[in-house]
Amino acid sequence: YVYAALYLLWTIICAYWNLGKNHDVLIYSVMDWKNDPKLAIIIVIVVAFIAGPLSFFVCWLCSLWSKGCTFDGGRRVYKEVYMPDDTASIDEQVVLLTTIA
Repeated sequence: YVYAALYLLWTIICAYWNLGKNHDVLIYSVMDWKNDPKLAIIIVIVVAFIAGPLSFFVCWLCSLWSKGCTFDGGRRVYKEVYMPDDTASIDEQVVLLTTIA
């Protein structure tokens, strides 16, 4: 919610300080803090407390129903790495670097 709060603050600053090329350009027309602050507050409340949590809930439901959407680390690849003193360890970073290259 930090990003959303910063974006909300930016829409308010942009509306009241007349930022933009033409000094009357809004980021979104429904977020008109100067002329219709009640509608802007309603939009913020709906997005913050209904749309945001609902999208997180849908992602969580997808993780329950689909094996490909799980976020438990079950598909993580480990590679056994042998050290110079013949001891073995499992190194995750080596796998990530070799799969990207």
